[in-house]
Amino acid sequence: MNRTQEESFTAVSIDTAQKTTRDAPFDTSRLDALLAEAGVDLVLATSRPNSRYLLGGYYYWINATEPAVGNTQWLPFVGYPAGRSDETFYVGNLIDGWHQTVEPLWLKNVRNSNIAQHLGAQHTVEEIKRLGLDTKTIAIERSFLTVDAFDVLRAGLPKARFIEAGPILERQRAIKAAWELDQIRAATEKVTQAMMAVFSEAPVGESTLQLNNRLRDEQVKRDLTFDFSLVSAGTSILRKPSPDVFWQANQFASLDSGGNLNGFIGDIARMGIRGEPSSMLNDIMDDILGIQNRIAEALRPGSIGRDVVDLGRRSVRESRFHEDMFLDIHGLGYVTHEQPRLISLGDVTPDHVDEPLQAGYVVSIETSFQKEGFGFVKIEDTVFVNANGPELVADLGRGWNVQ
Repeated sequence: MNRTQEESFTAVSIDTAQKTTRDAPFDTSRLDALLAEAGVDLVLATSRPNSRYLLGGYYYWINATEPAVGNTQWLPFVGYPAGRSDETFYVGNLIDGWHQTVEPLWLKNVRNSNIAQHLGAQHTVEEIKRLGLDTKTIAIERSFLTVDAFDVLRAGLPKARFIEAGPILERQRAIKAAWELDQIRAATEKVTQAMMAVFSEAPVGESTLQLNNRLRDEQVKRDLTFDFSLVSAGTSILRKPSPDVFWQANQFASLDSGGNLNGFIGDIARMGIRGEPSSMLNDIMDDILGIQNRIAEALRPGSIGRDVVDLGRRSVRESRFHEDMFLDIHGLGYVTHEQPRLISLGDVTPDHVDEPLQAGYVVSIETSFQKEGFGFVKIEDTVFVNANGPELVADLGRGWNVQ
């Protein structure tokens, strides 16, 4: 594509944006305060969750699932200058203008000419210079910025100071607006409905891989993008969908899955069983639901993370099945395991142990019983921390779903 064609795409998208410019779809005063606290003059988002957040849910549709382009990758650049939300800019793909004609952006400073990250980075340097911030402090997402793109930024902005943007943007995203909660609620309900369909319709003898594919199809029917599933059946605790593990008569199965709706994740776990559960299985489920409910009730504005965790762990210890029980409590939204994270799990570091919960947080609670030779039992719930108390989302299928 030649230079004239590139400029024509850019002009179309800028004209569209200017005619439809509206207020930022997030709390700019909160972001400005976070940037001031960190001493940041401009935050530059390049990850899918953070660029999508700053653009109000928009993400270039062609590379929504695969960023690779030839031997490079497409990378979005969204720059937000502190205290100057009206000068927020977006450097996007060469043919982003088509998407923006259908789904106009809220901001007016749009430059669609980025086929590869090095070109987008160069245009981002030009935008930062235009804003007069080339010698200021710029927060970048080190985990989501390619090395060659950063090389371009560093060479083009030699007097700038670069710091990490991740914690700032995570804190900004952690408090969800009403429209974001609506999206998460809808995603969670759709995932739950898809699971109920699988439990009721899957024939005896299907493999966990077939259950996975059935769940994927049910989510797609409900306008979700299928993200992942962890599936177990019978006495195995293997949760990678397998063609060699089957859900047979008189056995139970676990579905733990994430489905994406407009960038927001619904992530829950539910249990199905063929035939009536044994008294031991009923006891295990009663204990799991009791733990889930006690933690959910504690998720209120002002509750300290450590107190919620202590309540959860104490509830687990009180179960006679505690030696094989596992607990996790974490945030949810554009990403699984986002803030607030309350329990350390693998590479996930807790960040709200000593902090109060706030209205607008979304919290996932996971309690599981897993024992090789017996099987895997898990319930995962999503809870909104509302001003007037906790809201358990998609209160459906909690317990044994009997086929």
